[in-house]
Amino acid sequence: MSRTKTIAFLAFVTALLAVVVWRSLSTRPNTALYDWFQAQDRSYFKQIAGDCDLFLKAYPVGSVDAAANSLAVGWYNVPLTNASLPESIRTLRPNYILVSTNNLWLWVNCGGQGRLDWGFRWGQIQTNRWILVSEIPYKCERVFYAETR
Repeated sequence: MSRTKTIAFLAFVTALLAVVVWRSLSTRPNTALYDWFQAQDRSYFKQIAGDCDLFLKAYPVGSVDAAANSLAVGWYNVPLTNASLPESIRTLRPNYILVSTNNLWLWVNCGGQGRLDWGFRWGQIQTNRWILVSEIPYKCERVFYAETR
């Protein structure tokens, strides 16, 4: 291979590598809100759990403006404009809120657009055991708060 062809080949490989690196860095999801949420202390998560409880009591399954979710049987979509939403939940700017009997599931940034899809669920897992758990798509990530009633 001639020197000119070798230089052209190396320039092409370098440019291709630069594009690959740029794409991988530019498509990395924005995790700012997720990181902030994850860094909160136990008292914050206890407050979120309490607010979720109040909302579940004020907005029982089958409420008039809740529509059945077509993908999650037994779950209902809560309008994001619902007046019963506590401020602590509203400030997270959720994309979806679903409720079922003794469960509230909230998704933030669902749908991508350069952001990390994540959420949390507050709900009953045993007769007297309730948990607030962080979730990313297809994975239960971390238990923030648990209580026995």
